[in-house]
Amino acid sequence: METAQEHAKPMKQKSLFLSIVAAAGLCGLAVPALVRAQSPLDVVNEYLDLVASGNYESATERWLPACRERSGRFGIEYPGVPIRPDATSPMVLKAEKLSSYTTNPVMNVQNMGTDGRFVRMRYTSTSQGDVLQQSYVVVNERGWYWLCYPQDAFASSWKVRESKFFRVHIHPDVASLVSEASFDQIDGFVEAVADTLGLTKADLAELAAKKIEFFYCDRDSTVMEITGQLTKGLLDLASNDIISANFPHHHEVVHLLANIKMKTVPIYTLPLLREGLAVRFGGRWGKGPATLMDLGTFLHRDTLVTLDSMLSQRGFESGSEVDLAYPVAGVVVSFLWDRLGRQKFWTLYQSFSSRQEVITKLRPTDIQASLVAGAGAKDWAAFRRDFDVYAQNRLAKSAVSVAGAAKAGKTLYANGLATVALDGDWISFTVMADSTGAPRASFLMYKTPKFGTARSLLFDEQFQGTVPFEGYRLGVRVDQNEAGVYDYAGNSLVGKFILSINGTEGYFDSTQNVVTVRFRRSLFGKTTPASGDITMVPY
Repeated sequence: METAQEHAKPMKQKSLFLSIVAAAGLCGLAVPALVRAQSPLDVVNEYLDLVASGNYESATERWLPACRERSGRFGIEYPGVPIRPDATSPMVLKAEKLSSYTTNPVMNVQNMGTDGRFVRMRYTSTSQGDVLQQSYVVVNERGWYWLCYPQDAFASSWKVRESKFFRVHIHPDVASLVSEASFDQIDGFVEAVADTLGLTKADLAELAAKKIEFFYCDRDSTVMEITGQLTKGLLDLASNDIISANFPHHHEVVHLLANIKMKTVPIYTLPLLREGLAVRFGGRWGKGPATLMDLGTFLHRDTLVTLDSMLSQRGFESGSEVDLAYPVAGVVVSFLWDRLGRQKFWTLYQSFSSRQEVITKLRPTDIQASLVAGAGAKDWAAFRRDFDVYAQNRLAKSAVSVAGAAKAGKTLYANGLATVALDGDWISFTVMADSTGAPRASFLMYKTPKFGTARSLLFDEQFQGTVPFEGYRLGVRVDQNEAGVYDYAGNSLVGKFILSINGTEGYFDSTQNVVTVRFRRSLFGKTTPASGDITMVPY
């Protein structure tokens, strides 16, 4: 717990108090305890006064010790950010523009949680022509008021479960969706991606010892209430916490692992590289990396998204095209990663990281020049040609799905309507028309007791109660128009065949009313499914 001196009121009061302490000490008198902060408002007012005066050390001490620990848990440092627990606040990032006294500072006050300990206030400053706004949450902890994170208030009564690398705070409405199977999935993902990104054994040991805080929300609107952003989920850079309505959320995990890998990195990175990296290794929107890489290659090939238009932050985030930019960015990062190698890629990544105002003002021509230099290309035209060839080869050689059945494969499963066969690096599915007159079926694989009584959100969405969930790890769904491989523990689409992207030849035989499609064997894990691992159910 902080000493009374550390919790002093405004700076003038603190100086006066210290003078009294000194005088009392000289006279041999007992020093009375300093009166505690009278209200949450006092705490935030004092905090902003300290920020404005440049007394960052004292300002940092106004944060709850547990929050300070979380902000520094993995040794991630943001150069130029003076108060790590408040790293993303404009009040801190533009501290030099804060006046000593803000204009109409409190916009609203909101009680949070169920026990009356948390209060949220939104502050604004109109100093020096800038309008700076930030919400702050204050908690009463054993009679002291401290700054803390909003997720602590929202999740104060949520149950907590731990895995090897995660401490998951679970909203009551989604508690039945968390299982040992989902923990195995996300822990395995961390180990695999950490190795790829270049994290050390010491990094993984620290992750296992200290845990990643994951706040699993019931819906997107709860994420917005906590973070102020309408999104499926995000990595809170100030706390290192992941706040999401999807568990596990691989995309945000990659963001955190990237920062742990670099340790010291400016807080803002060009979206092309930042989001492209998270797509390349973590996917997005409940779609795995392989699925989005295939989509990104198609979008680039058919010029539905042009590389030049998405280079800058403004171009990347413009309007309705932003969702299309993510998959293409994943392909760009894959190209750079394969071309440069891991170490040189991280150097390039760092070169595109800086203060927000710097990243925002980067022009496409500046970005082109840096990419050309980083990739060792002759000029931008040569870079584009190399990227076009890479994307074309990737579509031909690395796509995770193709039309057509195995030619000389080993049968893994068969019944009157369907056959599953192994053909080298591929597992093929042949589905004939069912009682509806259409070729469609669902295959459920690898039943495991690790789900226990838990459900799978993705399975529930697909079957809507028509098929009972009995702990299946994977599923394959095939119909006349598309086919997909689904991970029910990771709640993600790991492989997809879509006629408009992959082509029609060999997929649907209208004469025989049969669909044939193949998926990469690697999508199904290290063990090839045997007949007893596969169950076919109605689509």
